[in-house]
Amino acid sequence: MEKSSAKERDALHLACAIYNKCDYFITCDDRFIRTINNNEYLLKNLIGDIKLFYPIDFLRKEIDIDVIE
Repeated sequence: MEKSSAKERDALHLACAIYNKCDYFITCDDRFIRTINNNEYLLKNLIGDIKLFYPIDFLRKEIDIDVIE
């Protein structure tokens, strides 16, 4: 994380999710999601199976709907 463009507080939030063994990490921060996705191969052992979602995408998944925008 320290070699990426992620902000310290974003990394702290993700660290909390990892520590607490969360299934999901939900954020509106496009840049942070891109950073994690672009470095997925480097972070896989650290992040494990945590899935990153935008709030609306998480809700769509959980309530299993297709929303027409």
